[in-house]
Amino acid sequence: EFQMELKSEIGGRVLKSVLTPGLKVKEGEFLVQIDPGDLDLEIERIESEFTAHKRRVEVGSSIKIELATVREELENLERMLKLGNASESQVIQQQRLVRQFEQRIELEDVENTLRTEGFVNTLKTKRRQREKMTVTAPFDGVISAVISRPGDLIGGGAPIATIISTARTVEAKVSEENFAGLEVGQKASVRFLPYG
Repeated sequence: EFQMELKSEIGGRVLKSVLTPGLKVKEGEFLVQIDPGDLDLEIERIESEFTAHKRRVEVGSSIKIELATVREELENLERMLKLGNASESQVIQQQRLVRQFEQRIELEDVENTLRTEGFVNTLKTKRRQREKMTVTAPFDGVISAVISRPGDLIGGGAPIATIISTARTVEAKVSEENFAGLEVGQKASVRFLPYG
């Protein structure tokens, strides 16, 4: 048997707890809920901003309209150059202008992709923090002491209770001659000398 302190990775106010000394728990069973109210509001705000960002991307860039205009002007100048009504320097200048607008669109696309990935990553992080606010039993065991109760304000990593495992672990020393035949998952029998 071994015991460990049950802790919450995230700090906050204990909203709900089923912890009582002597309570038998199974691995993964709900034990404590830290108040997620502030985090829920933050997730809601980020989701709202993300939705607005996606709508902006769907609407499209205003630079694309400007690019279409400067491309038309370039085509017009190229026609006029062939007729002798425009200079080559005017066409080159317009080509540079078209390239500038194309680069601005490319940079805008990169920025939109980066912002989208940022929103997705931030939401994953916040939802993971939200999951950590629900403390579950790490293994089958018995609650031996309760430190925090509903209404208590706790810090991240602060002990909530002490839990004793109901599983027994045997630690043994194996000689080098016998070590080669050992494998993970292999069955073993244990004999305690005083008990035969």
